[in-house]
Amino acid sequence: MTKINIVELFAGAGGSSTGFNQVEGVDVVVANEYDKTACDTYYFNNHDHTYLIRGDLTQQDIKDEIIKSSVEKNVNVLCGGIPCQAFSSAGKRDPFDTRGQLYKDYFNIVDNVKPNVCVIENVKGVVSMRHYNDDITDELKEQIKEDMKTLKRKDIIKKYGEHMFKIIDKWVEMFKDRGYNVEWNVLKASNYGAPQHRQRMIMIASKLKNNKIIFPTKTHNENGTDGMTKWMSVREAIDDLKDLPEDKDFGHIFRNYDRKERALLEDKTQLTSTQKKIRDTPFNKSYTNYGEANKKCHPDFPCNTVKENHGCVFTHYEKPRHMTVRELARLQTFPDTLLFPCSKGQAYKQIGNAIPCILGKVIGESIKKMFELNESNTESETIQELKIEDEEVEEINTELTEEEQINYSKMTVKELKEKCKIKGIKKYSKMKKIDLIDLLKK
Repeated sequence: MTKINIVELFAGAGGSSTGFNQVEGVDVVVANEYDKTACDTYYFNNHDHTYLIRGDLTQQDIKDEIIKSSVEKNVNVLCGGIPCQAFSSAGKRDPFDTRGQLYKDYFNIVDNVKPNVCVIENVKGVVSMRHYNDDITDELKEQIKEDMKTLKRKDIIKKYGEHMFKIIDKWVEMFKDRGYNVEWNVLKASNYGAPQHRQRMIMIASKLKNNKIIFPTKTHNENGTDGMTKWMSVREAIDDLKDLPEDKDFGHIFRNYDRKERALLEDKTQLTSTQKKIRDTPFNKSYTNYGEANKKCHPDFPCNTVKENHGCVFTHYEKPRHMTVRELARLQTFPDTLLFPCSKGQAYKQIGNAIPCILGKVIGESIKKMFELNESNTESETIQELKIEDEEVEEINTELTEEEQINYSKMTVKELKEKCKIKGIKKYSKMKKIDLIDLLKK
């Protein structure tokens, strides 16, 4: 089978790359990331098999290096999780956010690398996100920005809808304009084995001969019915870590709460006021009442989307503390062998921005199936063409004398062309065997 070589843009700390590389015959050979600490993590874990290009791909020299390296390494798949802050429902969803324009650089690289298959991964919110047309005037842009301070999003759309387009429709159009067959779907990570209900929009575009798009098949559901496995719970994913001693390299360090208060405690094993709040908070509630921030995960179900939340990550279902870097990495299905050589805060950020590795893996498996199906169909078509040609040769042979059959049907194409040359026949150089025999017969 054709080796699948991937270039990944906006690679982050390597969530999807880790998943892709878990599929036999699939390799991320080139990656690009802008954030320095994310680059450090990616390089630390992948430098032996992936060429990491550090820098902003909107800069021409970085873009040129991505294209050059991808062509040299025979890249046939291009993937990219275009930064989601501009599209996420958890963010401002600002249509003027420059990060929301990075899709143009993505497609510029598509034009130059010319991959057989492309993948765009993004938050579910991108499905409803709208951008403004490029030709709007500066005056109108300023007017819109002022209205955005006071009007709700639905009212903005109602007022300025004629100047807007849905970003997902734009991506579909851009792929189709380039000759790709394209489809998109929203995948929930818990349906594929992650202990987390993270939802991501996955768009797959193909220029393979059969053009068939294959999405991952669900393997898990809530109750483990219909031949599927039951959703993985938070407890199943991280319970073995709860009593381990702290280990900095492993990313298993506990938060130090209420230092001044703790200094006054005679018994240092006593809980501080913050720890007591965490302990007494019910499952699926936040001890600070800030929605998802500081929320205590229910141990027997998948958690909601893992986020960095400026350090206010999930709290443990049993221990009076926040989850550690390693526990959150487990919820994102990062293998324990993948380490985060950075500060705890940066590790939280990298983990929160990542796609679950298991989603990268099942998408990689789907891409592999697309290539296998393409090659299988191509081989079948070739066999069928040869079969038809043999039948046509046999039909001609019945019209030839025994001597002609020996002289022609058993000859190679090269020998037949030489025969044509001897007989003074012209325009035979690009003919197939069947046509050469027919020509010689005449």
